[in-house]
Amino acid sequence: MLQARGKSHVLIHETFSDDPANQPSQRKSVPNPPNEAAVFWVHQFKLLEGIDDPRFQLLACYEELRTTRALVQQIGRELRNPSRTPGTTAHVLDHSNGHQKELWDGFMKFDELVQREGVTVADFGKKMLDELAKAQPDVVYLAGRFRTAFTLDSIDAADKLLLPCTANVYCKNAGFSLNEMCDDIDAEFAEQNRDYRLHQINNTTAAFLYLTFSNSPLLRSTAFIKCKFGATVIRECGDYLCCFDSGGSMPVPMDEYATPVPTNELRKLFEQSANTRLTSVSLRNSNLGLRGIRVRAVRAANIAKTVPTFDDHSFVCRTVQEYSERNGDFVRQYVGFQHGKVTGSSERRGSLDDYIAWLNDITSVLASGNRSVGEFSRFAANTTIPKDTTPVSILLDLGEIQDRFVTDEGDGVIAGETLLIEDACCDVTSGKFDFKANGKDCVGTVAFDATKNRYRIDSPNLQGLYTTDDPSLTHGVVRFPNHGQSFRVIPKSEGCFYTMGAFYSPTLKFGNNYDDNQFGLLRTIETSPSLSTVASEKGAACYADESAWDDDTFFAIIDKLGVGHGLEQLFGTPELVVCDDMGTEAADFILTDAATRGEPLLSEQRYLTCFKFESFCRALGSQTGSSLECSMSVD
Repeated sequence: MLQARGKSHVLIHETFSDDPANQPSQRKSVPNPPNEAAVFWVHQFKLLEGIDDPRFQLLACYEELRTTRALVQQIGRELRNPSRTPGTTAHVLDHSNGHQKELWDGFMKFDELVQREGVTVADFGKKMLDELAKAQPDVVYLAGRFRTAFTLDSIDAADKLLLPCTANVYCKNAGFSLNEMCDDIDAEFAEQNRDYRLHQINNTTAAFLYLTFSNSPLLRSTAFIKCKFGATVIRECGDYLCCFDSGGSMPVPMDEYATPVPTNELRKLFEQSANTRLTSVSLRNSNLGLRGIRVRAVRAANIAKTVPTFDDHSFVCRTVQEYSERNGDFVRQYVGFQHGKVTGSSERRGSLDDYIAWLNDITSVLASGNRSVGEFSRFAANTTIPKDTTPVSILLDLGEIQDRFVTDEGDGVIAGETLLIEDACCDVTSGKFDFKANGKDCVGTVAFDATKNRYRIDSPNLQGLYTTDDPSLTHGVVRFPNHGQSFRVIPKSEGCFYTMGAFYSPTLKFGNNYDDNQFGLLRTIETSPSLSTVASEKGAACYADESAWDDDTFFAIIDKLGVGHGLEQLFGTPELVVCDDMGTEAADFILTDAATRGEPLLSEQRYLTCFKFESFCRALGSQTGSSLECSMSVD
């Protein structure tokens, strides 16, 4: 817009490069004002402090500033008038439906109070901690034991912490330095004015102990301060980096230090064993069509005992939970593949030494040659980066934050409406795609970053359309899918798709490479050579008294429970046999054992259907088959 109106401008952003020859209007570093002739300066968090020039007199906020501190710092750039030149006025254009003015008015009231009465404000740092410490008793009886008062200076991380068995596991970037990461976290905590302590446990392990303060979410302009103790633990385990933060998210972006562990490696944590059983999986579909089920969750006593569905191969595992027997105890383990989150039994908390031992155990499994359980072969398999990563279709998946963003006022959109992406499965042309967000036409871009092996999306329309009160999402709606890679992309190369930071192949292999664990087809079929001579399903006519079917039919064999055809063991001795043939049917016959009387559709029931194997193979796209007749038994 500025360029179209012929207005001189400079754009300042961390992702830009200082290359005035090729990008004359873009800067990564903040220019020196006396040397920059541009009238309009456009930035994102780059000019909040550290720059003073009396020529700055107008502030227009495209995106709302969330804190009074940031707003005061930004307005302070426009209030500079060291020469006290008369007749100069600073202006602020507020498009936040009055939210920015509310923050400023609150600051002005505080400023008046300070000038009148000398009131001091809580800094949420050491002063606040000292006051809280004075208010606490020296000894208190809580949760079944006497406990002494807590202070950050007195706590010993190695002795006093109780940590849950949960961590996000990454592969370290080349040249990773634990000291540099600790320095960055140290700087971030200092910027947030947190009271914290760094405990350098050893050369490979560090722990930050900190306090956070927050206001009750039930209060808008008044305060009821809550204090919470937190811990961040970082440990190097060979080629892996393990991270834990009790607040739920790391204080610094992890992609600067590490990359996600490949799914195939994380699957090793579910080792092939008679004592291991998967009990829960959540899945994400590669089918981007409107009629496809995009997310599926399955729970069972043992996933291996369930019958696979015909489209399992198109789904990617997002999370898996298992129960296994170890040393006589049943333990639970959870893995989230998208962020490499590994969680042991929720009841188990231990010392820092116990926690480090647990991290060593899981990373040693990741680095081993262990084979994972066969159930994973049902689902889409990891594949290498395809030759042509050019995106041709994209599905935006913002369901996880749909209720955490609302529309901002402006551009003909009603403020306060919940985020809604309409038909977000879009064709991509020359890196661009069109979609609707809360009825507004938006344009997005998507491109593959070969240096990080990840796709990145951008959409200024989408970014400026929404606002949130969630402090963890203050960077806007676009950053969330980029961070979690929650979108799905179909590249130009065929036979694969991209989601959760990796490429997958949603193919079902038949022929010599067929694996029945992948599809479960053979487990649903019982064959017998004696069936090959049977000519008909139920024959042309029944017995005259309608007591049975023609002897030379499948239905007669089922009616006789397989006697005479070597199938007696398959049929057993069911109490009830129901013929469900014709019309809308679950199967030709339903057999129910005595143990399930009065309890329909339990696992002990058996559904039997008769068919020609040759026709069934053709329906599955196979080029082979025989004229063998079969009965299919599904337990």
